[in-house]
Amino acid sequence: MNYKRLIPLAIFLGVLPAWATHRYQVAGLVLRVDAPHRSLLVSHDSIPGYMDAMTMPYTVRNARALDSLHPGMKIGFTLVVTRQSSYLDNIRVISYDSLERDPFEARRFGLLAAAMEHGNSQTLQFGQTVPDFSLVDQRSRRVTLSQFQARWSR
Repeated sequence: MNYKRLIPLAIFLGVLPAWATHRYQVAGLVLRVDAPHRSLLVSHDSIPGYMDAMTMPYTVRNARALDSLHPGMKIGFTLVVTRQSSYLDNIRVISYDSLERDPFEARRFGLLAAAMEHGNSQTLQFGQTVPDFSLVDQRSRRVTLSQFQARWSR
């Protein structure tokens, strides 16, 4: 067997997993800490080239990283994305002197916390009907989900 041909193949296969893993530096606001499930609900900034700013639950591999986190904390973290999963790593608290120095973050947390507290906390399962709700459009008109039912039931 010609081992000289196997060396480039071995190098390629050894580097392949590194290509499949992406790391993103992100900042966000902790909304909920779920230590038993090793997860964190975070409202985070956009991740250029990957996703827009959003609120999303993330898995945390190191459960001890959750011990010092509480809702309302601003954090920085590394989002590690592999082909099979994603998780948070290198979580660090971004300290601040008071909420008054960062009023936008404080207001955003207040609005999100209020929405979560007064909203329906039930999670829909796949195939379950979404309850009717209303929003206000760009022309200040009330729009309900049921208004669009005829468009997707055809």
